[in-house]
Amino acid sequence: AAALPSGPHPEQDAAVANQQGPLLIVAGPGTGKTRTLVERIARLLREGLAEPSEITAITFTRRAARELRERLAALLGKPAQGVAVQTFHSLGLDLLRKHAVAAGLPDDFKVLDESARQALLAQVVEARGEKPSARLANNISASKAALLTPVELAEVFRDYQAALASAGAVDFDDLVGRTVQLLETREEILGDARRRCRHLLVDEYQDINAAQYRLIRLLAPADSLFCAVGDPDQAIYGFRGSDPKYFGCFGTDYPTARTITLVRNYRSHAPIV
Repeated sequence: AAALPSGPHPEQDAAVANQQGPLLIVAGPGTGKTRTLVERIARLLREGLAEPSEITAITFTRRAARELRERLAALLGKPAQGVAVQTFHSLGLDLLRKHAVAAGLPDDFKVLDESARQALLAQVVEARGEKPSARLANNISASKAALLTPVELAEVFRDYQAALASAGAVDFDDLVGRTVQLLETREEILGDARRRCRHLLVDEYQDINAAQYRLIRLLAPADSLFCAVGDPDQAIYGFRGSDPKYFGCFGTDYPTARTITLVRNYRSHAPIV
């Protein structure tokens, strides 16, 4: 891969320096988006623009979160420890753990992994005299990602949610949906969450689904210091309910936002670019 130059490219520098309001960074493959995120957070801390406890960065995978966390630690040292670098689901889990009673959950609620979720759903379906299927499980998951109750599966969905409640558990998809419900109904908890996310940065914005979109809009109102990074041409999670339309309506959601496009490819040599 081509080596990065010693300093940011002008577009990266502009993305790092713009801290006055909402910002959309359009970043294609190999354009240094992770470096830009790291440098943006570093500037907030170095110049005293934010406390570490006011910064939350959200990535889609634990691996990406780990990489971002490691790069921040290498660049900043101890101050990076107070910056929350999470996935949507880990953020939801933290909020639900902290406010379990308000969310209607036991303090020691469990999060079912995929195999446990499949087993519980199979029990529910078989108790109804029906046969479990991957399609049914996928439809329920997609419905939760869309914050909807599936009309054609309403009774199964109801019974499955009741079984989760009886087990003192949630499934993976509930971590975002239940958090949205919590923040929509408890204004004081929303206020605390917004303070933790005063500077909210979300990577891979083109891949968010309806539940994740609603969570972002709750945490980052139109006048917030929200920074989204992504590229609509790289959307890959349509099968999980993601929709690039949310990327397209960023300007409507955040009318004062600036858009900066990273155009220089650092990953490939000149003949490839």
